[in-house]
Amino acid sequence: FAVVPCCVFPSEFPHRLTPDNKPVVKYAQFIDYLCALDPGIQQTYLPFKGRNKVLFHMGAAATTTSNGNRGPLAVDGEGGA
Repeated sequence: FAVVPCCVFPSEFPHRLTPDNKPVVKYAQFIDYLCALDPGIQQTYLPFKGRNKVLFHMGAAATTTSNGNRGPLAVDGEGGA
């Protein structure tokens, strides 16, 4: 998947909490909250102005090494980044 988060809407989603149990009310907190949902979520920027941070996940196969552990994508049977 890929998503470009833009709005936090803290009053609509009060269950979203930071690691120290405070409500997610700022954009940076929202990004951290979303990234914490799965260790395979990555982020980068798109080439335009405005909210251009994209969060993405390449799927289970992209985050599993050759021995079945979660980690960097394995290439030719070897783990590596």
